[in-house]
Amino acid sequence: MFMNQKRPDSDTLSELCAKAEAGLRNSQDNAVEFSASPEEMRRLIHELTVHQLELNMQHEELFQSRIELEKSLNRYADLYDFAPVGYLTLSRESRIVEGNLTAAKILGVSRSLLPDKYLYNFITAYDRTPFTAFIEQVFTLKGEPSYCEVSLKPKAVQADQLHLATPSSVRMDAVLNDNGENCRLVLTDVTRQQKAEHVISANHERQQLILKETHSGIWEWDIKSNTNVWSDELWPMYGLEQNDLEASYELWKECIEPRERSAVETAVWHAVQQGEDFSIEWRVRNCPDPGRWLMSKGIPYKDQTGEITRYVGIVVDITELKRARQIGIEERLFTKNVIESIPGAYYIIDTNGSYIGWNAFLRDEIVGKPESEMLHTPVGSVLHPEDLPVVQQKIINVIEHGIEEKVEARVLLRGGPEFRWYLLTGKKIIIDGNTCVIGTGIDITEQKQIEEENAQLEMQLVQSQKMEMLGTLAGGIAHDFNNMLGVILGYTEMLLDEFSPADAHYLDIDAIREAAARSAELTQQLLAFARKQTIVPEVFQLNASVEKMLPMLRRLIGENITLHFVPATNKTQIKIDPSQIDQILVNLCVNARDSITGNGQITIKINRCDIAESSSELSKKVVEYLALSVNDDGCGIAKNDIPHIFEPFFTTKEQGKGTGLGLSTIYGIVKQNNGRIDCKSESGIGTTITVYLPLNRDQSASEREEVSDPLTHQGDHTILIVEDEPGILKLCKLMLERKGYRVLVAETPRDAITLADKYNEKIDLLLTDVIMPEMNGQDLSEIILAVRPDIKILFMSGYTADALGGTTNIHTEHHFIRKPFTITSLNNAVFDTLNADNPL
Repeated sequence: MFMNQKRPDSDTLSELCAKAEAGLRNSQDNAVEFSASPEEMRRLIHELTVHQLELNMQHEELFQSRIELEKSLNRYADLYDFAPVGYLTLSRESRIVEGNLTAAKILGVSRSLLPDKYLYNFITAYDRTPFTAFIEQVFTLKGEPSYCEVSLKPKAVQADQLHLATPSSVRMDAVLNDNGENCRLVLTDVTRQQKAEHVISANHERQQLILKETHSGIWEWDIKSNTNVWSDELWPMYGLEQNDLEASYELWKECIEPRERSAVETAVWHAVQQGEDFSIEWRVRNCPDPGRWLMSKGIPYKDQTGEITRYVGIVVDITELKRARQIGIEERLFTKNVIESIPGAYYIIDTNGSYIGWNAFLRDEIVGKPESEMLHTPVGSVLHPEDLPVVQQKIINVIEHGIEEKVEARVLLRGGPEFRWYLLTGKKIIIDGNTCVIGTGIDITEQKQIEEENAQLEMQLVQSQKMEMLGTLAGGIAHDFNNMLGVILGYTEMLLDEFSPADAHYLDIDAIREAAARSAELTQQLLAFARKQTIVPEVFQLNASVEKMLPMLRRLIGENITLHFVPATNKTQIKIDPSQIDQILVNLCVNARDSITGNGQITIKINRCDIAESSSELSKKVVEYLALSVNDDGCGIAKNDIPHIFEPFFTTKEQGKGTGLGLSTIYGIVKQNNGRIDCKSESGIGTTITVYLPLNRDQSASEREEVSDPLTHQGDHTILIVEDEPGILKLCKLMLERKGYRVLVAETPRDAITLADKYNEKIDLLLTDVIMPEMNGQDLSEIILAVRPDIKILFMSGYTADALGGTTNIHTEHHFIRKPFTITSLNNAVFDTLNADNPL
């Protein structure tokens, strides 16, 4: 980088001088001799010295230029990454080639995941057609910039907050790259802009309504350029038709009755010179309505230097007020009308903090008192107690220091408890010699709600990202960890067969096996929480499954706790991995046991229930669930802890007595099977956790069949094992050979194909890993089936569910075994597969 370049040192300069002198000598050897006087020589030496200095200065300038160029490049990189808009490079198929950090944030994904994703998939279904047309136009109209606006899909939120997710709107500006293969695209989030435009439009409509109802118009006067802007309402008020006329200061003067023109203009310029507001009244000249009086109020605005550059004001038709002046109420009535037309609260507060002036909105909508009781009503009576000190301090700042203040506060409606958020303003004024505060209150409740919702969505996004990171971590270690545990479990089981239970080494080896088994369970718990474990769903009756677990659960919870089971009275058919039901029951019963001190009771109950779920914005559908609940009469869960109980590693147990993965594991299993989970608890009374699983009504699906126990079965079949992990391959070979099977082994799919083709005798079963370097197990099985159509297939894998997503048809009953496995589970799987009707 140029920033790391160093200035040439003295040795380098000396070397350059030496080279220059050598070159000079060479040129002198070939040069024609000439004689020069000493004066001529001194002049030449002087010129050479000057040239040398010039060269040094040029060298320094070039060096500094290189440094500045490097800084510019670094600044450009920062500007690109942290630009307020997103930058993307797209292919013609809308595939993302690269993008900056802002684009990743707008799309709701990590920047590292952007490349090779398709922008088309981030866009709502409604806008995909115009987006496709837009991209086609960009590549067709080469060199011409194009743009469109589309809605992006809602960013990921938690399942129970889906109703809060709303699409965001973006503007896309695109131009084709020089190479014509990609296009550069700019993403601008216009969601807030569209909301702001909607608010502005609504405000404009309200303003137009106010102007119409109050017979008013607004104007702006740029003093420096002497240019004017008039609202449409002003032209007829001035007795003019707009046509080809242009609003100007001179045209305004022409509209004033000549006898009053000088006084009005003098008042205006006096206010301008003093930098003050002005209020003027005049009669309109040549108006179809004789005797029309107008009043204009102007407010000065300053630039950054403090100089007044323009006035903005309102013109109100005060003809009727002028006519009413005979009875002395003209100005009061006008002021009242203007104040009452304000779409919010208007108030005047004295130094005691009480109302001495108000409009109908404040009186009727906020205070809720009749006109006769409003005077000296304390401001504190309409403010939320938590916001009162802040508002009181703001009032003091206005009165004592003359500071114009703004504050957001909760305003009680008619004494509360209902309240709305208001933006309250305050400015110091003098009325009849008394200091007061005049201000307005604007309802900002909707804006505050939007801000709170955005903060909540951001918090949920952070939480979902944390959950996803944990899932990625769990999935990454699962495969290698399961392979290592598989070797440990397999060899310890074979060692246990070599020793008698009475042997001193038996307990030591069994402790190793138990630790490995618990490690395998922990891995499955992590994967279950992350919803990434490989599952083998089966259709079975939940009543029967729970009934079989009861003896083990009773041993687990201890004799001091009574376990009751209340089965459902009708069919309880579900489709789920049976081991997941076991996990749910064990974790819930262990948690229930730990919450009970001394004697207690745990009740497991199953019942059918129907839950209405939204299938679209306009309709709902009823889903049938089986509710599996576990109730205990233990200590209960603190109210503040309930929102966190399904978070990973969160536990209320003492240190060392819980991993914090039990309920998070259940949560992952439930969500993986399209279910729900609910917790109800009261401290000191007990807890009920209910898991809702979809009811399966497939009449053709059969319940799990009881097969004969193959534990003592000695095989006489030939099995081909394909496994790229040498330790697992050797272990499987030993396990099956001990059961009497003939075993062929292959470390790669190609070796397996060759062996299956050349082996002359029958091969009864292919036991293959799913994920392997050369090809996956599914593809291998299809190749071998083409050669040996009667072979049976059994898959094995320790990869997570998402890693297996590319292979299909491997999770059917009797055809998949999850790593790590024991001798018994492998023997069972082999026995079941060999006795299955179909090869796949």
